[in-house]
Amino acid sequence: MLYWVPVIAPGNLMFYHGAKTFPQWDGSGFVSGLATMTLNRIIFDGKGGAKTAERWDVGKRIRDVEQGPMARCGLLEDANPGALMHVTPK
Repeated sequence: MLYWVPVIAPGNLMFYHGAKTFPQWDGSGFVSGLATMTLNRIIFDGKGGAKTAERWDVGKRIRDVEQGPMARCGLLEDANPGALMHVTPK
């Protein structure tokens, strides 16, 4: 089981598959954090366990994270109007 204290107020969960753009993330889960304004990468041990691998401060409430064409990741801001952000490799 995986939990955060204080709670991140998750927006959604996406499983990343695709070794082209971010090969190190293949098989990872991504959870958007509304309250923490973060994107959280989760790794799984194959035995039912999971842990937070990385946490990025986005500075905006993230409602949704999705994998798009060419294995790119997109973030949707929870605002009116909200922004669509793209995650790109350094």
